[in-house]
Amino acid sequence: SVTDQDSHQTKIGWTGDNQVLSVQLPSGHTTTYTYSGDGKHNLTQVQEATGASSSCTYANAGFPYLPDSCIDAQGNRSTFGYSSQGVPNSITDGNNHTSTAIYNLNGIVQSTTDGNSHTTSYGYFGNGLLQTVTPPSVPAPNTLGPTSFVYNSYNLPQTVTDGKSQIATYSYDPLNRPTGAGYADHTSVGYALDNEGNVLSMADGTGTTNYQYNALSQQTKKTLPNSQTVNYSWDGAGNLLNKTDGSGTTTYGYNAEDGLTDVTDAHSNHVRFGFDQDGNWTSEAFPNGVTQSVGYDAAGHLTSIGARKSDGTQLTAFTYGYDKPNTNPVLHTDLRWTETDMIQGNTLQTWSAANTFDAANQVTDVLQSGSFTNHWQYGFDPAGNRTSVTANGSQTTLGYNAADELTQMGSTTYSYDGNGNRMGSSAGQALSYNAQDQTTSITPPAELRRR
Repeated sequence: SVTDQDSHQTKIGWTGDNQVLSVQLPSGHTTTYTYSGDGKHNLTQVQEATGASSSCTYANAGFPYLPDSCIDAQGNRSTFGYSSQGVPNSITDGNNHTSTAIYNLNGIVQSTTDGNSHTTSYGYFGNGLLQTVTPPSVPAPNTLGPTSFVYNSYNLPQTVTDGKSQIATYSYDPLNRPTGAGYADHTSVGYALDNEGNVLSMADGTGTTNYQYNALSQQTKKTLPNSQTVNYSWDGAGNLLNKTDGSGTTTYGYNAEDGLTDVTDAHSNHVRFGFDQDGNWTSEAFPNGVTQSVGYDAAGHLTSIGARKSDGTQLTAFTYGYDKPNTNPVLHTDLRWTETDMIQGNTLQTWSAANTFDAANQVTDVLQSGSFTNHWQYGFDPAGNRTSVTANGSQTTLGYNAADELTQMGSTTYSYDGNGNRMGSSAGQALSYNAQDQTTSITPPAELRRR
């Protein structure tokens, strides 16, 4: 057993073979584990405190310690295949869609193929270091380009050529710690390190930022390029106690288990947090007097969240259910099947939603009733991309390229650069990026520019 500073005890049960048999949380909620009785002691079932359970079988004679199939808490089965070396090389979901991988003689992945038969290939140098990553090229169009690597004599990346043929160059100190990077647009970033490996300074296009640390390598001060400073202090357990910047000091408080319990900003505004004996966050009190409460089931799933004013008036209330509808006996799962919501604004609004999932645990249907009445239906391709959205009978189709990038939604098309960044849309959206793939400009769609 393990007992925390507040005398909350977690109990662990063991089998005679020193395998975990059960874990009982301080609340008494217990998860149990079952193992095969054939002498191999494979984990065959996990049952949560709610009764939800998952299981695995081990019927592959060549690899008796590797699962050939598993059934999740929803009753959906996934099956697994292995290479001659015992490396996982296929997984088939509950919808019978399969993803595969091929390995070379060294047991290193050579290619991966998703459920849409789109293949990504990997090339290696003779010493086993990754040389190239080549994205799927079929079906077209696919603008995502290959990435290639060159290494120094210490087998550290020296240059990386990305999908746009941009070359980034990396440098290291005598201890092989990274000290800088240069990019195709002639920008760069450089680092100075202390003997512990802490970054003492970082220089980039904005200037130089300096850092200071205590004897435990915890950052105590940061000086920005504009000479503004941020100071930090820590307690003996490594928790941040104070942060002081140009706006003042923010302080942080903790409980005996080092969970954050309160934050006070420079203007004396307090936010307080509460936790249950299992360590779940259960409440939050805001400076305006509003409190938020959170509830969980025995397995730790979120079941309710609500907010009240200081006079007790309920502002919001959301509840969630994880039992699969129309099952006898009731099937306890890990998916959120039902939801009931309430918001008290100028008017009271209440509604509920019922969700339906397919055998791959993808939500396929949402039926909403009450103050809002809606019906959404969703379709997916074998790779898990959403291909259709039907809202109250009106369908929108979605299309993807070989890299599984969204290329069409209804009548709107989207384009991408060689690194997978979205460049724009037929609706007039345009984006640009620097050599580090950071967004440098956004032009909104024409419809938004007219507003």
